[in-house]
Amino acid sequence: MIRNSIKVRETRMRKRFALTRLQAILIIDLLIVASATGSYYYIQSQIESTAVPTPPPPKPAEFQVTNLTLNTLEAEEGQPIIIAVNVTNVGEESGSYFVVLYINDVLKENKTVELAGGETTPVEFTVTEINEGTYNIRIDDLTGTFKIIAAPPTPEEPKPASFSIYNAFLSPVEAWPGDSIKATAAVINYGDLAGDCIISLTINGAVKENKTVTLLGKQTTRVEFTFIGGDEGEYLVKLNTLIAGFLKIVRRGFHTLSISAYAGRYAADDLSFTLDGQSHATPYNYLTPVGMHTIVMPFADSTGKYTFLNWEDRSTNPTRK
Repeated sequence: MIRNSIKVRETRMRKRFALTRLQAILIIDLLIVASATGSYYYIQSQIESTAVPTPPPPKPAEFQVTNLTLNTLEAEEGQPIIIAVNVTNVGEESGSYFVVLYINDVLKENKTVELAGGETTPVEFTVTEINEGTYNIRIDDLTGTFKIIAAPPTPEEPKPASFSIYNAFLSPVEAWPGDSIKATAAVINYGDLAGDCIISLTINGAVKENKTVTLLGKQTTRVEFTFIGGDEGEYLVKLNTLIAGFLKIVRRGFHTLSISAYAGRYAADDLSFTLDGQSHATPYNYLTPVGMHTIVMPFADSTGKYTFLNWEDRSTNPTRK
Protein backbone atom coordinates (compact mmCIF):
# COMPACT_ATOMS: atom_id res chain seq x y z
CA MET A 1 0.00 0.00 0.00
CA ILE A 2 2.72 2.32 0.95
CA ARG A 3 4.72 1.39 -2.17
CA ASN A 4 1.83 2.12 -4.44
CA SER A 5 1.44 5.54 -2.86
CA ILE A 6 5.10 6.33 -3.43
CA LYS A 7 4.96 5.27 -7.10
CA VAL A 8 1.95 7.44 -7.72
CA ARG A 9 3.68 10.47 -6.21
CA GLU A 10 6.85 9.91 -8.27
CA THR A 11 4.79 9.62 -11.42
CA ARG A 12 2.98 12.93 -10.68
CA MET A 13 6.28 14.77 -10.05
CA ARG A 14 7.79 13.48 -13.28
CA LYS A 15 4.75 14.73 -15.25
CA ARG A 16 4.91 18.18 -13.60
CA PHE A 17 8.64 18.55 -14.42
CA ALA A 18 8.12 17.52 -18.03
CA LEU A 19 5.32 20.06 -18.36
CA THR A 20 7.52 22.83 -16.96
CA ARG A 21 10.30 22.14 -19.54
CA LEU A 22 7.82 22.09 -22.34
CA GLN A 23 6.50 25.51 -21.41
CA ALA A 24 10.04 26.92 -21.34
CA ILE A 25 10.62 26.30 -25.03
CA LEU A 26 7.19 27.28 -26.30
CA ILE A 27 6.68 30.49 -28.23
CA ILE A 28 5.13 33.15 -26.07
CA ASP A 29 2.45 35.10 -27.77
CA LEU A 30 1.45 38.37 -26.25
CA LEU A 31 -1.52 40.26 -27.46
CA ILE A 32 -1.58 43.84 -26.32
CA VAL A 33 -4.76 45.77 -26.81
CA ALA A 34 -4.60 49.55 -26.90
CA SER A 35 -7.92 50.46 -25.43
CA ALA A 36 -7.64 54.17 -26.26
CA THR A 37 -7.16 53.81 -30.03
CA GLY A 38 -8.63 50.45 -30.66
CA SER A 39 -5.41 49.38 -32.47
CA TYR A 40 -3.73 46.05 -32.02
CA TYR A 41 0.02 45.54 -31.76
CA TYR A 42 1.14 41.96 -32.08
CA ILE A 43 4.57 41.24 -30.70
CA GLN A 44 6.13 37.82 -31.15
CA SER A 45 9.33 36.81 -29.49
CA GLN A 46 11.12 33.54 -29.15
CA ILE A 47 13.50 32.50 -26.52
CA GLU A 48 17.10 32.27 -27.68
CA SER A 49 16.22 34.32 -30.95
CA THR A 50 17.50 37.89 -32.13
CA ALA A 51 15.67 40.09 -34.87
CA VAL A 52 17.77 41.60 -37.86
CA PRO A 53 17.27 45.48 -38.15
CA THR A 54 15.86 46.91 -41.48
CA PRO A 55 18.48 49.15 -43.35
CA PRO A 56 17.49 52.88 -43.65
CA PRO A 57 16.38 54.22 -47.13
CA PRO A 58 19.04 56.06 -49.33
CA LYS A 59 19.44 59.77 -48.70
CA PRO A 60 17.69 61.82 -51.41
CA ALA A 61 19.64 64.08 -53.80
CA GLU A 62 20.81 67.32 -52.20
CA PHE A 63 23.02 69.92 -53.89
CA GLN A 64 25.67 72.38 -52.76
CA VAL A 65 27.17 75.18 -54.92
CA THR A 66 30.72 76.19 -53.99
CA ASN A 67 33.95 77.80 -55.24
CA LEU A 68 32.76 80.77 -57.33
CA THR A 69 35.69 81.82 -59.56
CA LEU A 70 36.29 84.27 -62.45
CA ASN A 71 39.09 84.03 -64.97
CA THR A 72 39.64 87.81 -64.58
CA LEU A 73 38.32 90.59 -62.37
CA GLU A 74 38.84 93.27 -65.03
CA ALA A 75 38.22 93.01 -68.76
CA GLU A 76 37.91 95.29 -71.76
CA GLU A 77 34.67 96.04 -73.55
CA GLY A 78 33.57 92.97 -75.50
CA GLN A 79 36.19 90.70 -73.91
CA PRO A 80 34.72 87.37 -72.64
CA ILE A 81 34.68 86.60 -68.91
CA ILE A 82 34.39 82.99 -67.65
CA ILE A 83 32.40 82.52 -64.41
CA ALA A 84 32.59 79.04 -62.81
CA VAL A 85 31.21 77.19 -59.78
CA ASN A 86 31.35 73.60 -58.47
CA VAL A 87 28.06 71.75 -57.95
CA THR A 88 28.08 68.71 -55.63
CA ASN A 89 25.30 66.18 -54.97
CA VAL A 90 25.78 65.44 -51.25
CA GLY A 91 22.87 62.97 -51.30
CA GLU A 92 22.94 59.28 -52.23
CA GLU A 93 20.36 59.27 -55.00
CA SER A 94 20.82 60.79 -58.49
CA GLY A 95 19.18 64.13 -59.26
CA SER A 96 19.24 67.30 -61.37
CA TYR A 97 20.02 70.88 -60.33
CA PHE A 98 19.16 74.18 -62.03
CA VAL A 99 22.14 76.58 -61.88
CA VAL A 100 21.19 80.23 -62.49
CA LEU A 101 23.56 83.16 -63.13
CA TYR A 102 22.39 86.67 -62.23
CA ILE A 103 24.26 89.84 -63.25
CA ASN A 104 23.18 93.03 -61.54
CA ASP A 105 20.14 91.08 -60.27
CA VAL A 106 19.02 90.26 -63.81
CA LEU A 107 18.87 86.63 -64.95
CA LYS A 108 21.67 86.26 -67.48
CA GLU A 109 21.89 82.50 -68.17
CA ASN A 110 21.01 79.11 -66.68
CA LYS A 111 22.18 75.51 -66.97
CA THR A 112 20.85 72.15 -65.73
CA VAL A 113 23.24 69.45 -64.42
CA GLU A 114 22.51 65.75 -63.70
CA LEU A 115 24.60 64.26 -60.87
CA ALA A 116 24.80 60.83 -59.22
CA GLY A 117 25.03 60.63 -55.44
CA GLY A 118 28.34 62.05 -54.18
CA GLU A 119 29.31 63.40 -57.64
CA THR A 120 30.80 66.89 -58.24
CA THR A 121 30.97 68.79 -61.56
CA PRO A 122 32.13 72.28 -62.60
CA VAL A 123 29.62 74.60 -64.31
CA GLU A 124 30.89 77.50 -66.44
CA PHE A 125 29.22 80.58 -67.92
CA THR A 126 30.88 82.84 -70.52
CA VAL A 127 29.62 86.43 -70.62
CA THR A 128 30.62 89.62 -72.44
CA GLU A 129 29.68 93.20 -71.64
CA ILE A 130 30.09 96.19 -73.96
CA ASN A 131 29.63 99.03 -71.46
CA GLU A 132 32.14 100.26 -68.92
CA GLY A 133 31.32 99.78 -65.24
CA THR A 134 31.23 97.39 -62.29
CA TYR A 135 29.01 94.28 -62.52
CA ASN A 136 27.67 92.22 -59.58
CA ILE A 137 27.24 88.47 -60.11
CA ARG A 138 25.29 85.90 -58.11
CA ILE A 139 24.94 82.13 -58.38
CA ASP A 140 22.87 80.51 -55.64
CA ASP A 141 24.21 82.13 -52.42
CA LEU A 142 27.63 82.97 -53.89
CA THR A 143 28.41 86.53 -55.05
CA GLY A 144 31.24 88.37 -56.79
CA THR A 145 32.06 91.37 -59.00
CA PHE A 146 34.00 92.22 -62.13
CA LYS A 147 34.86 95.47 -63.88
CA ILE A 148 34.67 96.44 -67.56
CA ILE A 149 37.07 99.10 -68.84
CA ALA A 150 37.33 100.86 -72.20
CA ALA A 151 39.16 98.94 -74.86
CA PRO A 152 42.20 100.68 -76.41
CA PRO A 153 41.63 101.98 -79.93
CA THR A 154 42.14 99.34 -82.56
CA PRO A 155 45.16 100.19 -84.71
CA GLU A 156 44.14 100.77 -88.27
CA GLU A 157 45.68 98.91 -91.13
CA PRO A 158 48.37 101.07 -92.78
CA LYS A 159 46.99 102.88 -95.77
CA PRO A 160 48.68 102.18 -99.09
CA ALA A 161 50.55 104.95 -100.87
CA SER A 162 48.26 107.58 -102.39
CA PHE A 163 49.66 110.59 -104.21
CA SER A 164 48.45 114.07 -105.00
CA ILE A 165 50.13 116.78 -107.10
CA TYR A 166 49.47 120.40 -106.22
CA ASN A 167 50.89 123.94 -106.32
CA ALA A 168 52.18 123.69 -109.90
CA PHE A 169 53.58 126.70 -111.72
CA LEU A 170 55.53 127.67 -114.83
CA SER A 171 58.48 130.01 -115.01
CA PRO A 172 58.63 132.07 -117.12
CA VAL A 173 55.19 132.14 -118.70
CA GLU A 174 56.52 134.05 -121.70
CA ALA A 175 59.83 133.26 -123.38
CA TRP A 176 61.73 133.37 -126.63
CA PRO A 177 62.48 130.34 -128.77
CA GLY A 178 65.39 128.39 -127.25
CA ASP A 179 64.88 129.77 -123.70
CA SER A 180 65.00 127.44 -120.71
CA ILE A 181 61.61 127.01 -119.00
CA LYS A 182 60.80 125.27 -115.72
CA ALA A 183 57.59 123.54 -114.64
CA THR A 184 57.42 122.52 -110.96
CA ALA A 185 54.85 121.06 -108.59
CA ALA A 186 54.58 119.65 -105.08
CA VAL A 187 53.85 115.94 -104.55
CA ILE A 188 52.51 114.40 -101.33
CA ASN A 189 51.98 110.77 -100.32
CA TYR A 190 48.78 110.68 -98.25
CA GLY A 191 49.21 106.97 -97.46
CA ASP A 192 51.09 105.31 -94.62
CA LEU A 193 53.25 103.09 -96.81
CA ALA A 194 56.05 104.16 -99.13
CA GLY A 195 55.40 104.18 -102.83
CA ASP A 196 56.37 105.50 -106.26
CA CYS A 197 54.56 108.20 -108.21
CA ILE A 198 55.10 108.73 -111.94
CA ILE A 199 54.71 112.33 -113.08
CA SER A 200 54.46 113.24 -116.72
CA LEU A 201 55.21 116.60 -118.34
CA THR A 202 52.85 117.21 -121.20
CA ILE A 203 52.84 120.17 -123.58
CA ASN A 204 49.72 120.63 -125.69
CA GLY A 205 48.79 117.01 -124.85
CA ALA A 206 52.10 115.45 -125.90
CA VAL A 207 54.19 113.73 -123.19
CA LYS A 208 57.65 115.27 -123.17
CA GLU A 209 59.17 113.63 -120.09
CA ASN A 210 58.38 111.26 -117.19
CA LYS A 211 59.83 111.27 -113.70
CA THR A 212 59.39 108.75 -110.86
CA VAL A 213 59.21 110.11 -107.33
CA THR A 214 59.58 107.74 -104.33
CA LEU A 215 58.01 108.96 -101.09
CA LEU A 216 57.53 107.53 -97.62
CA GLY A 217 54.14 107.70 -95.97
CA LYS A 218 52.97 111.30 -95.41
CA GLN A 219 56.12 112.63 -97.11
CA THR A 220 56.11 115.68 -99.42
CA THR A 221 58.57 116.81 -102.07
CA ARG A 222 58.75 119.01 -105.15
CA VAL A 223 59.37 117.77 -108.66
CA GLU A 224 60.87 119.96 -111.41
CA PHE A 225 61.02 119.70 -115.17
CA THR A 226 63.19 121.87 -117.42
CA PHE A 227 62.56 122.15 -121.12
CA ILE A 228 63.47 124.42 -124.03
CA GLY A 229 61.01 126.79 -125.65
CA GLY A 230 60.11 125.97 -129.26
CA ASP A 231 58.46 127.94 -131.98
CA GLU A 232 56.43 131.07 -131.40
CA GLY A 233 52.95 130.31 -130.15
CA GLU A 234 50.92 129.44 -127.07
CA TYR A 235 51.30 126.15 -125.20
CA LEU A 236 49.34 124.42 -122.43
CA VAL A 237 51.75 122.84 -119.92
CA LYS A 238 50.55 120.10 -117.53
CA LEU A 239 52.06 117.87 -114.87
CA ASN A 240 49.88 114.79 -115.07
CA THR A 241 46.38 116.34 -115.06
CA LEU A 242 47.36 119.50 -113.17
CA ILE A 243 47.81 122.66 -115.27
CA ALA A 244 51.20 124.23 -114.60
CA GLY A 245 50.49 127.24 -116.80
CA PHE A 246 50.02 128.66 -120.27
CA LEU A 247 53.33 129.31 -122.02
CA LYS A 248 53.70 131.96 -124.69
CA ILE A 249 56.73 131.88 -127.01
CA VAL A 250 57.15 135.29 -128.64
CA ARG A 251 59.44 136.88 -131.17
CA ARG A 252 62.92 137.37 -129.82
CA GLY A 253 63.54 140.96 -128.65
CA PHE A 254 59.88 141.47 -127.69
CA HIS A 255 57.74 140.87 -124.64
CA THR A 256 54.11 141.49 -123.92
CA LEU A 257 53.47 144.73 -122.06
CA SER A 258 50.27 144.58 -120.03
CA ILE A 259 48.69 147.65 -118.46
CA SER A 260 45.43 147.43 -116.55
CA ALA A 261 43.61 149.70 -114.12
CA TYR A 262 41.52 148.66 -111.13
CA ALA A 263 39.14 150.48 -108.86
CA GLY A 264 39.19 148.29 -105.81
CA ARG A 265 38.58 144.76 -107.04
CA TYR A 266 37.00 145.78 -110.31
CA ALA A 267 38.69 146.60 -113.61
CA ALA A 268 38.52 150.21 -114.81
CA ASP A 269 38.35 149.94 -118.58
CA ASP A 270 38.91 152.71 -121.10
CA LEU A 271 41.16 154.62 -118.75
CA SER A 272 43.44 156.79 -120.95
CA PHE A 273 47.22 156.85 -120.55
CA THR A 274 50.27 157.53 -122.75
CA LEU A 275 53.04 155.09 -123.71
CA ASP A 276 56.10 156.78 -125.12
CA GLY A 277 53.91 159.82 -125.84
CA GLN A 278 51.23 157.80 -127.67
CA SER A 279 47.66 157.66 -126.26
CA HIS A 280 46.20 154.30 -125.36
CA ALA A 281 43.43 152.97 -123.10
CA THR A 282 43.23 150.16 -120.61
CA PRO A 283 43.39 147.24 -120.83
CA TYR A 284 46.58 147.19 -122.93
CA ASN A 285 48.29 143.90 -123.94
CA TYR A 286 50.70 144.14 -126.82
CA LEU A 287 54.14 142.92 -127.79
CA THR A 288 56.56 145.67 -127.12
CA PRO A 289 60.27 145.85 -127.98
CA VAL A 290 62.53 145.19 -125.04
CA GLY A 291 64.01 148.50 -123.81
CA MET A 292 63.17 151.68 -121.89
CA HIS A 293 59.58 152.93 -122.16
CA THR A 294 57.69 155.73 -120.42
CA ILE A 295 54.16 155.33 -119.17
CA VAL A 296 52.16 158.28 -117.86
CA MET A 297 48.86 157.82 -116.09
CA PRO A 298 46.60 160.87 -115.48
CA PHE A 299 45.92 161.97 -111.91
CA ALA A 300 42.23 161.61 -112.73
CA ASP A 301 40.27 160.39 -115.71
CA SER A 302 38.27 162.76 -117.90
CA THR A 303 35.04 161.97 -116.02
CA GLY A 304 36.58 162.59 -112.62
CA LYS A 305 35.36 159.20 -111.56
CA TYR A 306 38.83 157.72 -111.01
CA THR A 307 42.03 159.15 -109.55
CA PHE A 308 45.46 157.59 -109.70
CA LEU A 309 46.49 155.83 -106.47
CA ASN A 310 49.59 153.64 -107.09
CA TRP A 311 51.21 150.98 -109.26
CA GLU A 312 51.23 147.30 -108.37
CA ASP A 313 54.55 147.80 -106.52
CA ARG A 314 52.90 150.54 -104.41
CA SER A 315 54.88 153.33 -106.04
CA THR A 316 52.75 156.52 -106.30
CA ASN A 317 54.40 158.46 -109.18
CA PRO A 318 51.97 158.34 -112.16
CA THR A 319 54.94 158.41 -114.54
CA ARG A 320 56.84 155.18 -114.81
CA LYS A 321 59.76 154.07 -116.91
